[in-house]
Amino acid sequence: MSTEGWVVGIDGGATKTVALILDGEGAIKGRGTEDATNQWLCGLDECLRRLDAVIANAKKDAGLDTEKPLHVAGYSLSGADKESAKAAISNGMAERYPRSASTHYVCTDTFGGLYTGTRHGGMVLIAGTGSNCRLINPDGTEANAGGWGHMMGDEGSGYAIAHTALKTLFDVDDRMHPNWADVDTTWIRAAMQQYFDVTERIDMLPHLYSDFDKTKFAGFTSVVCKGAREGDGVCVAAVESVGHDLARHVVALSGQIDPNMKTGEGWTGVDIVCTGSVWKSWELLKGAFMKEMGSGAPALSFRLLTLVESPAVGAAYVACRSIGDVLPVDFASNTTVLCTHRLEV
Repeated sequence: MSTEGWVVGIDGGATKTVALILDGEGAIKGRGTEDATNQWLCGLDECLRRLDAVIANAKKDAGLDTEKPLHVAGYSLSGADKESAKAAISNGMAERYPRSASTHYVCTDTFGGLYTGTRHGGMVLIAGTGSNCRLINPDGTEANAGGWGHMMGDEGSGYAIAHTALKTLFDVDDRMHPNWADVDTTWIRAAMQQYFDVTERIDMLPHLYSDFDKTKFAGFTSVVCKGAREGDGVCVAAVESVGHDLARHVVALSGQIDPNMKTGEGWTGVDIVCTGSVWKSWELLKGAFMKEMGSGAPALSFRLLTLVESPAVGAAYVACRSIGDVLPVDFASNTTVLCTHRLEV
């Protein structure tokens, strides 16, 4: 079997990392998974070790020699925004793990998502453990909103849903919530106790300080979404607040969108590729999201697209493009349309 021109794309977030090996025709030949590879969470050395491991896992799945480098590796990683961070990863992989690939290209996690779903530019809106939004116009100009982590941002993320729901509980108990006497916290209290294995609020302190784990904390979102589906008021409000916040990312960048931007269907508007597990609860977010879009960017036509394939495909695509190669990608088959809002002309 000839593996000349085979490439690997890596999608690395704050929760998990996925690697896909593709042949020269764009067909997926191997898959691998690993833990998070955000270097600001796990440290550079551990990030590099995990990247090497996930590539090796994908090679094994493809039946390849783990010691033989691939043609090029593309890394679309959370936390790889600064040029110095990108260089540290690219140089580190080349120097410490030369078996991984002959050439290395590092970009932010937004690139992988966007270029898995479209080749012509658009927007990617990440709502996973954390959140981020990037606009890339057809001429290559870029703009960004969010992506600052949970200390300074992460609005619209899984972390934000969990935090908002739990903060409501804490504020009601402290009588610091403006409507503390009217908020029923029965459901969210029981959910917190079960998920975090605590009896009372004071038992949460280790989870908030010495044992804080952002991934575990954000994982509480699935419980909150369950509560929202069951009609719990605290959970509904937490999820709806994230719907508003996700739309605000788009609104913030809407004034910088090329007016001649086209969707994949050919009409004037912007494709917004939505990645991250929060989008699995679109039916809970939709009302708040569309309301915010209607007031903040009423003249914008757009499509929301979700991915049916890993953003690792886009990571491989941009890596090949960076060295002048063309990786065939069937963009349309990688997405499903979540929502279309097209203004009549």
